[in-house]
Amino acid sequence: MTKIKLHSGSLKQFEYRMNWMLTQKCNFNCRYCNTEKHHSFARVLSPEQAASAFERTGVSWLILLTGGEPFLYPRFTELCKALTQKHTITMTTNLSHPSVYEFADSIDPEKVLSISASFHYDELKKHNLLDDFVDKCRYLQERGFRLLVNFVAFPPHISRIEKDTDMFHKLGIETIVYGYRGMYDGKEYPQAYNKTELEFLNTYALDDTELMIARGKMNFYGKHCHAGSRYFVMKENGDLQRCFTLPKVIGNLFEGNIPLNRGTRPCSVNTCEDYYFGRAAVTNKPASHIWLLSQKIRRIITNENNSPV
Repeated sequence: MTKIKLHSGSLKQFEYRMNWMLTQKCNFNCRYCNTEKHHSFARVLSPEQAASAFERTGVSWLILLTGGEPFLYPRFTELCKALTQKHTITMTTNLSHPSVYEFADSIDPEKVLSISASFHYDELKKHNLLDDFVDKCRYLQERGFRLLVNFVAFPPHISRIEKDTDMFHKLGIETIVYGYRGMYDGKEYPQAYNKTELEFLNTYALDDTELMIARGKMNFYGKHCHAGSRYFVMKENGDLQRCFTLPKVIGNLFEGNIPLNRGTRPCSVNTCEDYYFGRAAVTNKPASHIWLLSQKIRRIITNENNSPV
């Protein structure tokens, strides 16, 4: 497998990108997450139906499979096998499901950009899965998959993360750290990280994206973006939206309604919440003066700074 140095720009090599939120269901109960242990699937497609929905678009996709825990999706390995016949996938998973081995033995690693394996120490320890996690990481690597173990820089866990990243590095496994986004001890993160914690992010993050977020610099207002044209976020039921920041439904892939290639549009929000995929979707083309003026007038009239245009 061709080894790609992963960073935000790596996603740009794929012209069409879909962020598919398969489910909010998860078998873990991490303090820093809002997934649901008893979530019911809004809609489940057979692997053949899902592959057909993407095939009808007539283009080749990079599909991010995430949730929740994607391996809980019914017939998940079969779904991946169907999608990778013509597309490339990438995913974020806690590796707790036993079918990880079936996946590793069934899927062509050349069709998987990367597997981001989430190391949730407290939950893994509670379920007696620490060794199991490491075993699956090594098994995936042996099968040729590009694996990165990810950590959430939850403030009380930072010292623990430094120790665990060293452990994985000694095993030849790459790691990345994501900033925590939420409230802790009365402070809002990632803005509340102190200087030492920001230096930690700078050392262990994938690239400078996490620092940009923490410093409030994920602002692409007025720049043209492929979101809603070549990049989409898709919900469980197939509903499409431009990105995570703009939740307005603009189509449904399962129903064959997707506004593909309708052209770039200027970003209309002050803070991008789509992080890596959103950053990859932004172009260097600025908005016209007329568009900027129209947005200024609209905000004055509606008093909304983040209107879902």
